[in-house]
Amino acid sequence: MNEFIYCDTPNLPSQEDIIAACPKNGDKTRELTYLPKDGKFFIKYGFTVTVGEANNQRYFYKKIHSQCGTTVKIPKIYRAFETRGRTYIVMEYIDIVSYASDEERANAVAQIVSIEPPSGTALGPIGGGLVKHCFFMDNEAPRRFSTFAVNYISFHALMLQQVLQHTMKKGTVDFSGAKLCMYYSDMFWKNFPVDRQGQTWVVDFDHSGVLIQDLRSLVLDTTIRHPLPAAYRNKVPIDKSQNLKAMVRAWSGLRTSADCAAVSSALCVTL
Repeated sequence: MNEFIYCDTPNLPSQEDIIAACPKNGDKTRELTYLPKDGKFFIKYGFTVTVGEANNQRYFYKKIHSQCGTTVKIPKIYRAFETRGRTYIVMEYIDIVSYASDEERANAVAQIVSIEPPSGTALGPIGGGLVKHCFFMDNEAPRRFSTFAVNYISFHALMLQQVLQHTMKKGTVDFSGAKLCMYYSDMFWKNFPVDRQGQTWVVDFDHSGVLIQDLRSLVLDTTIRHPLPAAYRNKVPIDKSQNLKAMVRAWSGLRTSADCAAVSSALCVTL
């Protein structure tokens, strides 16, 4: 077993207990509440749960936890490990009674995206891995970026131009001067639970990590994926990308072109 996060806490279940408990819910269920004698833990697990998600959540937790004046909380991870193709993340339990309003959701996102990325990091999840973002087919970049931002920015600009060309869509992109940022792009309302004390939390850090500002803007400034209403989007203090229209055309082209599979394959081979 490969355990990559460990933080001791009373009544923390062993790896063996965790593995034994999870299959009882079946492989299609990716989460459960674990109830030892004197405690509660939330476990997220499965073949599609990733090391990157756990590392993202831990990074955001540390930054939010260390800042004064933040009003959002992120579950603390107590242990995370991989075995036989599955990743298991054991975290702080939230006693959920409701979910955040649109205004509370916008406020939570504003605090998360204000965090600075680690120095010298690669694009994608903290510690490396594939970028998870709704622009890409199947929400995943076709390749991993293990080098710094300039390579990714050049790749992404070329990729967008290739998509626009293949799908007969008009538009150009210019990523000169693009900056790195932390992003969180899964705005699904259930990712913003509220506990019995009225505290808003943020969960599910699969679609998060380090990216360029333009792609962060794509989620927050369009209706592509669980959008915030426009009135509340303006409460999230990020700049709108000048490449937004071209990116939306490319996103649409990938999904509506009769030859979208060929386009995706060409991108993986040529870029």
